[in-house]
Amino acid sequence: MVNADEGDKTGKKATNVCPHCGRYIGPVESCPYCKKKVEKRTELKTLKYGSVVFAIVGLLLIWQYSLAVGYPSPDISDIRETMNYANIEIGGRVVQGSTYYHSEATGDGTIYFTIDDGTGQIRVVAYSSEAKDMIEQQRLPAYGDIVNFVGTVNYRGSDVRIILSSANSLDIERPEGTSYTATELNQLEEDDIEEGSRATVTGEVKTSVKDQGFSYVFDIGDDDETVRVLIYNTTIRLTGGEMADGSSLGTLEVGDNVTISGSLRWRYGWELIPAEASEIHVNRRRSADGS
Repeated sequence: MVNADEGDKTGKKATNVCPHCGRYIGPVESCPYCKKKVEKRTELKTLKYGSVVFAIVGLLLIWQYSLAVGYPSPDISDIRETMNYANIEIGGRVVQGSTYYHSEATGDGTIYFTIDDGTGQIRVVAYSSEAKDMIEQQRLPAYGDIVNFVGTVNYRGSDVRIILSSANSLDIERPEGTSYTATELNQLEEDDIEEGSRATVTGEVKTSVKDQGFSYVFDIGDDDETVRVLIYNTTIRLTGGEMADGSSLGTLEVGDNVTISGSLRWRYGWELIPAEASEIHVNRRRSADGS
């Protein structure tokens, strides 16, 4: 039996024996023989709590490093299958605006849009909670918008897409457009303006609003030229169909004077695509006598 107060041959106080009964007990905190509590050794306490502190500090340093370094930002053309499940930061111009799919089975919704960064195009998907947040926050990429966000590379066979990590990471730039009349805009050829560029056109409504299934279309213009205006059904569904004055799109009539902002697309001539109905401003309603 060892006396804890006598210590070992080096003169150090024995720390692995019970100070009450003198039996060897190792690093335990309660003597298995006399059942009395044994004060834990200082070096063990230091090791126990020191390791916790060290781990926390290490995690904080890793977190700070990740914030400073950020995510890799590859071009779309550089994305490869070896990057599957990698988190990346990516951006570009929206070439296909937000479309929405609602699952009756699960009650969840999914939003899709497509971007082009100049090196290629890629589809972006936002599932359930992210899609819900996008709608609630009205962060809905429209045709022509410039976007930047964090997402996860996801390969399905040979197809690749980006899964949006969070609606909060989605930055949308929708700049002011250049102002044109219909005549001025139609004088510009396809190569004179980059598709997706923003424009604002003022003129009279020349044709009634028509529901073509996937979109509503009508023409506005001046005495000489007209421009086709197109607004997608999904846009109305996600952002509401109210124009800037609070009235619905369906109240537009031939002869109303309007100013409309949107992004330009070439389809045998320029089309103007508003990001939402609120980009349609009614300046003056047609008078009651039709003049």
